[in-house]
Amino acid sequence: MPAPTSAATPQAIAEAAAHLRAGRLVAFPTETVYGLGGDATNERAVAEIFSVKGRPRFNPLIVHVPGLAQAENFAVFNAAAHRAAARFWPGPLSLVVRDRAPDRRAVRQPLGPGKPDRGGACGRGTRRQSRDDPR
Repeated sequence: MPAPTSAATPQAIAEAAAHLRAGRLVAFPTETVYGLGGDATNERAVAEIFSVKGRPRFNPLIVHVPGLAQAENFAVFNAAAHRAAARFWPGPLSLVVRDRAPDRRAVRQPLGPGKPDRGGACGRGTRRQSRDDPR
């Protein structure tokens, strides 16, 4: 296992993205908390988040995405959700929208540098536990 890094350097982001693409989990900061994330398109990685956190499967995950176009791969956006995303993303706004899969609660576009999935470094969305339930 690689040593943890404290700075969101381009190299550290590339390494985290490589781990995500390989199906491994990474810890990363958001605007409010640190999250344990995995490739949102990899069911094994998603299952590992639930397992590592001891999180019940009925408590869905949030998907972090680089933008609205990718968010629409995971969820159905109505007009109000489109307006909210256009106005407040990137930023600390999670949108609760209809899922295209049963184990997600919301999608969001994090604000700021240093997220493994920002700018498409991973090329996929990143799931993490929601901050209201640290499990």
